[in-house]
Amino acid sequence: MSTASPDKDALVADAFCRLPVATLAAIGRDLTGEHRAALLAAIGEAAMGMGEAAPPARRATRAPEAPPRRRRPKGKKRAPSEIATEAERVYLHIKANPGCSREQIDKALGYADNEASLLLKGLIRQGKVHTTGKKRGTRYFVK
Repeated sequence: MSTASPDKDALVADAFCRLPVATLAAIGRDLTGEHRAALLAAIGEAAMGMGEAAPPARRATRAPEAPPRRRRPKGKKRAPSEIATEAERVYLHIKANPGCSREQIDKALGYADNEASLLLKGLIRQGKVHTTGKKRGTRYFVK
């Protein structure tokens, strides 16, 4: 067969036996002459030594998905169109009043405390607004 050790030949043959038939056929088409004969002989020897064909490898199954967690305990979420409209109002206010704080935005637009926070985070994430300062000293500017 080849000059490799018998154990190595057996491992190679075993690996070939575990390949799907279509893959083996494709490999066999590419080989010619004595290489094809050597491959077939090695596969035949491995098949006789194994007795039965090896079972196909099992695919990993996905765990069942957990039900979605409820993020808000009670109350309704705002509609995306309403959030977009409010975010535009906040954006226009910052554009007209650069350097304003969140408290000033809440007061000017008639929001309850911290109501503009979610809208500001969205505007920052979209790249429309940038900040300077930290915590209560944060100021908002249009990019």
